[in-house]
Amino acid sequence: MNMGVTNGKKPSLTKSVHVQAQQLLARPHTLPTLISALLFCLLVTVMLYSAQSLLYYTAYLVVKSEVWLTVVTVTLLVLFGIAFWLICMPLWLAKLRMAGHLCEDRIPAAREILYGFSTRWRYYRSLRVGAVVMLLYLLPLLAVSGLFTGAYNIFKILSTSINFWISLMALPPLLLVALALSALVLFLSGFTSLFCAVAVGNESLSVREALAVAVRVGRKNLKTLFVFALKNLLWLLLSLATVGILYALWFSHRYTLSYLRLSIILTSKENEI
Repeated sequence: MNMGVTNGKKPSLTKSVHVQAQQLLARPHTLPTLISALLFCLLVTVMLYSAQSLLYYTAYLVVKSEVWLTVVTVTLLVLFGIAFWLICMPLWLAKLRMAGHLCEDRIPAAREILYGFSTRWRYYRSLRVGAVVMLLYLLPLLAVSGLFTGAYNIFKILSTSINFWISLMALPPLLLVALALSALVLFLSGFTSLFCAVAVGNESLSVREALAVAVRVGRKNLKTLFVFALKNLLWLLLSLATVGILYALWFSHRYTLSYLRLSIILTSKENEI
């Protein structure tokens, strides 16, 4: 694709892939395909979450003990995570595969959204890829939320038991660590996207091999991945501000297509695939 130049200068790689994604979105079949796939995945995910919420509120009405209610709540959260992994992850990965077809100028059929369920091998591979993706996102997010919660609790304890100003002095270091972990989550979002693109787009590779390729390529392109994630952060915040409307109609598709293009370029540049 011809991306042109700006003021005689070659555009940056991250800008180039965003321009390419925008060009793909301008094609008549791209957005309808991606929006319909996204809505289907969201529908299944919301149905699972609604079932979990229904069970929780039922337990809330029946269970009188706070301890048992906590046990039920944690159990339902774990069950929802397992159900999401078993049912939803193959759908979300199939959606990514459909976007990859669009990057290659191929129009995927609607049934492609069920690709992960079409054979036993594909389903088990989707589960393995999904497990890695969930761990890459879940562990840093748990660390960040734990630190923010811990910082708040320490501030509350110190402010009531010792001195407000001493507690205020203890708060910034904890928040700085939490912000550093937030930056790590932002970077890992780019790294996880790279792994997804390699694993979904190259089924000849095992999941371990795809992860190894993503690690090697990501390590050599740390700055590019971080800048890519940072540039998409503003659009993500705008999407949240519009209650997900911008995300569903435009941002998620632009992001998916651009990181697929970025992954193709980076892996080709490093002669990894």
